[in-house]
Amino acid sequence: MFSRHSIPIVITALALSACGESAREKFVGDADAVCERVNREFGERIEDPDALVRMYPVVRKAQADLNAIEAPTEDKGQFARYVKVNQARIDLLAAALKDPVADVYSDPRMKRAEALQARSTKIARELGFEHCS
Repeated sequence: MFSRHSIPIVITALALSACGESAREKFVGDADAVCERVNREFGERIEDPDALVRMYPVVRKAQADLNAIEAPTEDKGQFARYVKVNQARIDLLAAALKDPVADVYSDPRMKRAEALQARSTKIARELGFEHCS
């Protein structure tokens, strides 16, 4: 089974794997940290009438940060869907800001963005994210 020389190697490997966080925990933590930052910034600006204009660069940066996160193999497909849905929301926001209507919140593109938000939230929960939607 094991030679007497391999036992210390096996024990060391098990001990090291128990010490650090798993790749999945790191992935979830990294994504949640990005989303928590955006939520904090958005929460500070929610009463601002120009919140959408001011948040656009923040959400673009967050999207870039999410794109830089390496998902574990088992989560790659789901995370790719999450990032894609978020990019669609950002694209709708950009279009609404580029071609504004009197009330951006009544813009049909924002209704589509709300539907994408629901989809994004569902995927985020399936991935185990607490602060992302």
